[in-house]
Amino acid sequence: MSKEKEYAEFSAECIVETPQALLVIIDEKKHWVPKSVVSDDSTVQAQGDSGVLVVEEWFATKEGLE
Repeated sequence: MSKEKEYAEFSAECIVETPQALLVIIDEKKHWVPKSVVSDDSTVQAQGDSGVLVVEEWFATKEGLE
């Protein structure tokens, strides 16, 4: 039985990209976000992107983003 993933959305800008993660600015604070929790629907996918960052909700909760 597969549970459908839930997502959270944030206005963000990606300032650094590594092979495994993005360093983004959300509400003037920097956060490292693993690429594995970023949705394909996110407009923020790589360094220099700004717009809507869509991440798995459990990660947003764990990191205190919500």
